[in-house]
Amino acid sequence: MARTSAADLSHGLKDASFPMTTRQLAEHARQNRAPDEVVETIKHMPDREFGSLADVEHVFSESEEGDEPSSGGATEKARKGGTKRRKA
Repeated sequence: MARTSAADLSHGLKDASFPMTTRQLAEHARQNRAPDEVVETIKHMPDREFGSLADVEHVFSESEEGDEPSSGGATEKARKGGTKRRKA
């Protein structure tokens, strides 16, 4: 599956009227004809209400940090025991 970029996410949520729940965001992206990867990324975000696009982008960027072993955020999480190590 292709990775979703922050730009893809923002484009898929163009003209969204906040606040919106995770489910509403996914539906909005689908209606905007966002790629399936974008809709699935949104569906896997925490089930909550988002107050703005910046709020969505913040949660998205935090989840992306956990996926990038070289990022400072992931390193900090690993140091604190917050993420699982991947086998090489």
